[in-house]
Amino acid sequence: MTRITRTAAARTCALCERSLLMGERVMRFAPYPGGGYVDVCALCQDEALEHGWVKEGSPSTPLVAIE
Repeated sequence: MTRITRTAAARTCALCERSLLMGERVMRFAPYPGGGYVDVCALCQDEALEHGWVKEGSPSTPLVAIE
């Protein structure tokens, strides 16, 4: 017998404040340098980048080309 449980945490998009569905793909962004990450829905990812938010896993310092 398998038991299925739900999580009690309700998540929302940091930009549009829409409730995120269980299993929905989200990206994590840091709105402020050195700040914590927030969830952003797939519909708002481009807007987060336009605001200059840093995507989780992106380099935090500019890359320098090696000659």
